[in-house]
Amino acid sequence: KAVDPDMVNMMKTLGASRWQVFHKLQIPTAMPFMFSGIKVGISVSVIAAVIGEWVGGSAGLGYLITYSQPLFLTSRVFAAIFVLSVMGISLFLLAGFLERIMLPWYHTEKRARSMDRM
Repeated sequence: KAVDPDMVNMMKTLGASRWQVFHKLQIPTAMPFMFSGIKVGISVSVIAAVIGEWVGGSAGLGYLITYSQPLFLTSRVFAAIFVLSVMGISLFLLAGFLERIMLPWYHTEKRARSMDRM
């Protein structure tokens, strides 16, 4: 839906097949949105995994937090929170790094648009 219809018409006018339009235009246009979804999904999945371990788990960092809180083992609680934070941030940064590698044109274009606003 984010693909400019004029670009599709131009490619068809130049003799591109449906596969070429999909491969050369639609996929590259969709990739920034896909990476945004991946980054949001990574953050939500770490939170969901911890909540799942709180509710019904018998192992894992969420269970460790739930088990350690009533016993006032604050060092364990903060250690688990620190590990979860590092894991979530690392996965988010990894997705951002892969996005920069796979979509170098997107960040160049984004930077140019931000320079125009100044």
